[in-house]
Amino acid sequence: MEIGQFTMENTKTDICLSHKLSLATKIAGVGIWEYSFLRYKFIADELLLRHFGLTLSDFRGDYQQLMEFIHLEDKERAIQDFRDVLNNDSEVVTEYRIVCVDGSIRFIKVAAISQRDSFRNLLSLIGTVQDVTLSKEIKLQLRNSEAFIRGVLNSISANIAVVDWLGNIIAVNDSWRRFAMQNGESTSRIEGVGYNYLYICNKSAESGEVSAAEVRAGMKDVIDDRKPLFYFEYPCHSPDEERWFAMHAVKFEIDKRMIVISHQDITERKKAERLLKENESKYRAFFTNSMDAMLLTVTDGEIMEANPAACTMFQMTEKEISNTGRLGLVDITDQRLDLLLKERQQTGRAKGEISMIRKDGSIFPAELTSAMFTDEGGRARTSMIIRDITERKQAAEELNISNRKLQETLYDLTKIMNSSLDVICTIDDEGRFVTISSAAEATWGYTPKELKGRNFIDLVFHEDVQNTLKASAEIKSGVPVTMFQNRYQ
Repeated sequence: MEIGQFTMENTKTDICLSHKLSLATKIAGVGIWEYSFLRYKFIADELLLRHFGLTLSDFRGDYQQLMEFIHLEDKERAIQDFRDVLNNDSEVVTEYRIVCVDGSIRFIKVAAISQRDSFRNLLSLIGTVQDVTLSKEIKLQLRNSEAFIRGVLNSISANIAVVDWLGNIIAVNDSWRRFAMQNGESTSRIEGVGYNYLYICNKSAESGEVSAAEVRAGMKDVIDDRKPLFYFEYPCHSPDEERWFAMHAVKFEIDKRMIVISHQDITERKKAERLLKENESKYRAFFTNSMDAMLLTVTDGEIMEANPAACTMFQMTEKEISNTGRLGLVDITDQRLDLLLKERQQTGRAKGEISMIRKDGSIFPAELTSAMFTDEGGRARTSMIIRDITERKQAAEELNISNRKLQETLYDLTKIMNSSLDVICTIDDEGRFVTISSAAEATWGYTPKELKGRNFIDLVFHEDVQNTLKASAEIKSGVPVTMFQNRYQ
């Protein structure tokens, strides 16, 4: 049966889908449609029509009206896809471009499947339409900036992936690829791009992996701005060795719609922690020589031991630290203190940032990790590891200042371009205008908006085209051209 032969009807009361698709309505941004061969009706919900720029009153209910929106280059493929659904009972999940009412081009993801009765009679076609333009744009932006960030990502030893707000992986670093290759993943999974991180977590959670559910919940907290970051430690053992990793998930500073996920191998730290429990002498060496401050305390705040790094950090002897007690080292006005204590009481461990006080009264930012344990005598004890993060905070502030200055510089450059009487522009490899100053309108009679995406050679006087192309080729090859004249029309 040909798609073009469908008879479609549409009324406001018909904009309702079969209960078979009720679950799909919970997916944000997904429009739903159904064509019933019993009633010869095409039913589309309001969200689907909105993707095309239509309202219920605009929609005539005929097939050709929607097909008119499909991009000309995609139309033949769209028709063939739906023929396959009808003739072969195959499921279609694909993407098309559409030209909306306002002239903008959007990308939609379409899924369709046929339903038949027990006698194999065709009952209906059901499907969904989702606007995936934003995801496409994010991928494009990331590809355009890849040259700037690739070196940074690949220089980091942690396995890093960048995902969009839907959980789709859009970039990974070399460490991620190497780890996947070493663990026998397929070629597609080695790259990772295109897989949905949240979907993988869901499937793992359904199979009984408790940690996968926790990871998904933590990522959603970051995506929905309930938490600034998510930190999670987990085992990932291979047949040959024990391994542990720490996962961090934070918003991408450049684009808050993206999340940066890093998996750092913490196997050595985990093994060290296990060895500390098994061997007191090794623990003592670690305790004594640690560059981080370490305190052994009682749950009520009494400090039993302090290592040399703690003495250096707080400018006190071990005895002075013991006499001062925990409350003498912590800024008790810091509201984060009660939250950390509550977390440790509930979970047995806590980690976070807090303000601490040196002997001279100076306050400094610190990262604190605390865990409760029971000693050989069955008594409750706590360990505290404290790291002075003053330099890290200062570095972060300096980076923020640098970023602000960069933005100011770019803003000033834009103003210079737009105030110049000369035409200042950039073009891509194919000769199309990318950016162009406002002087273009006075010089050529075209606004920058009209010229963007147009090939510059179209403006060159026909007698000067060859010389202009030759000069352009020299510039692309790296040869500077500082004196060149041509005529424009």
